[in-house]
This record gives sequence, structure tokens and C-alpha cells, in this order.
Amino acid sequence: MVTFTVAGRDADDTLLEGVLLAGLDEHAQALFAQVMAIECGSVLLRFLDAAADSMSTTDGIAFRLNQPDPVVEGALNAFEKLGLVRRMNLDGLIFWRMVTDSETRRLARNLVTWQNRWLARLMRAEQFINGRTLLGNLRAQ
Repeated sequence: MVTFTVAGRDADDTLLEGVLLAGLDEHAQALFAQVMAIECGSVLLRFLDAAADSMSTTDGIAFRLNQPDPVVEGALNAFEKLGLVRRMNLDGLIFWRMVTDSETRRLARNLVTWQNRWLARLMRAEQFINGRTLLGNLRAQ
């Protein structure tokens, strides 16, 4: 299992991390750790997954992600080293796109799906903790 070092962590943090990562295989856990180490890596992966068959320029991606061009350029270069994206130079313009390798795309899709599933679960947990669940709303009436 991949672990992250964060100052001020306690046993609950470690337990939660283990529960969260349990749904990922070793390859997906390794990719998750690498993507999270890249500034704007998570949002870039989600963008690329949603636009897997599109080609975009660095500044176009930066605009869509609301991130500075240099940050996105650094993330794209790191993604290229990870084998997630391909750089194409067309008449002096650099375009980026997700690689066409089906296994790499499947791994990225699985990671994004896992993130979506856990984000939805965490939102429901927050609603429950704050008493804003459907059951809680019915009791309040």
C-alpha cells in the first residue's frame, strides 16, 4: 500500500488512508501517488480522462483548469514521463493528448472513477455528520 507523509497525522488518518486506498490495485495506487505529487495533477488527470480523444495546447488546458500556464506545462511534462500523455508538434504548435494505449487509459479511468465514488461518499458522510441527510430532514419536520 502507498503511504503519504503528512505532518500531524494520527492513527485515524492512517486508518482512513488505508480504507480509501483499499479499492485500488497496486498499479492504481502507484499512479495515484505519482499524480498527487504533481501540482494540479489530480485536476489534470480528470480533464484528460474527460477529453481523452481531444488534442489541446498547454494554454488551452491551463485556461480550462484555471491554472497558470507554467504549472500546467510542468504537470504535462511530468505526465509525459509517466506515459499518460503524448506531445505533438504541429507546425510549431505543441498539442497534448492522452495516450491511446488502452491499458493506460483504463488505469486512468479507474482512478478517476475511484475518486468520484469516494468524493460522493465523503459528501454523504459530511451531510450525515451535520444532520443534513434525508432521514435527518424528515425528523426535523
